[in-house]
Amino acid sequence: GSIEKNKPLLAGLPSKKVFAVIGAAWKEKMWPSEHWCDLIKELVNDGYGVVLNGHGELEMEIASKIEREVCSRAVLNLVDKLSFSDMAAVSNMCTIAVGNDTGPLHLAALQGIPAIGFFGAIRPQSVGYLMPWFSPVYSTCYMVGCGLSKECPRRRKTCLNSVTPQRVKTVFDRMISAGTLVK
Repeated sequence: GSIEKNKPLLAGLPSKKVFAVIGAAWKEKMWPSEHWCDLIKELVNDGYGVVLNGHGELEMEIASKIEREVCSRAVLNLVDKLSFSDMAAVSNMCTIAVGNDTGPLHLAALQGIPAIGFFGAIRPQSVGYLMPWFSPVYSTCYMVGCGLSKECPRRRKTCLNSVTPQRVKTVFDRMISAGTLVK
């Protein structure tokens, strides 16, 4: 999964690229697709290319919805198209990673890619996100960090609904202005 091997995949995207981790192990850890659409529209308007990363049927549906709603050549759907090593190479060619608390986001952050992660039931410290180039965006649920993975005691579809695209974009813009994004 070398960078050279995967460079052609990203050749049609702008030089500034976002590695969008749209999936997670279970629905409760996934950011709503409507939020993804809103954020990606803004990022594309700001001149970023967006690489959609994920695996499985649900994530394919989300990626298809994003492609339909954003309707831009600056969005590249690589859901179910990358091995883990190719995923590492592709994320390494991106400016920043944004997404759910899951393996591909961990992979990008561990490579030193500036990253923004969405957190509800799990706190980033409990899974090792302590790097200075990592910025968490938390749910506003009063039980944030409750540790529950699949069964919310409040019977919510997801506690990540409160992580709005505007909040994520504010963190994104702050990272840019602070010089966090060096790629």
